[in-house]
Amino acid sequence: MKASWKVALNQQWSLVTLYKVTTKPLLDLQNTLNWDAIFRGGMTRPTAPNGSPMKDARGRIIPIKDAIFTVKAQRFLVGTINPESPANWRLGCRAMPRLPVVPTSFQPQFPNLIDAEEKPFYVPLNRFKMLTIPDYGVGDYALALTFPFWHENLYVEIWQYSGLESDTVEQSLLTANQALVSINQKIEEFQNQTQINNQGLDPGGFI
Repeated sequence: MKASWKVALNQQWSLVTLYKVTTKPLLDLQNTLNWDAIFRGGMTRPTAPNGSPMKDARGRIIPIKDAIFTVKAQRFLVGTINPESPANWRLGCRAMPRLPVVPTSFQPQFPNLIDAEEKPFYVPLNRFKMLTIPDYGVGDYALALTFPFWHENLYVEIWQYSGLESDTVEQSLLTANQALVSINQKIEEFQNQTQINNQGLDPGGFI
């Protein structure tokens, strides 16, 4: 009987270990079929007729025009490439997810896009960055990109993750609850068998 109680306790310990391991996002990022292209193309800074960079009224170079894209997922990749960039250039662009939300439909004074983050994401140059935003339950999101003025030409790619995406906290709790029910049933069976056999339970069996 001691061995049976040890089995039950080992199962309980395995359950705790399982809970710790599985409370992580369930993702399949390496499967290329789980990524959908939103945009792949080049962007160019406006130039004057003589080929020099265009400047505003204050003499500042006008950067590549801001771009807004619609994404449907909470995880996506943004990548920028400038093959002519010097080695000390680090910033490709900044990305700000926005929600298509407006608090009133009666004469709204603001556009129906609100920033979903406190500050834009920093997207490094010449590589991808994966951005993750919370699920606000609004369906589509707007992804706004702004570019530093020093890029004359920039290649941009945006991919959204459409594969398996689930929060395993609830799944782990459900699994833990089901396992506990099963263990409790086995313990009751051990206790009933003990009573039937009219045998005493040695507390030392717990250790």
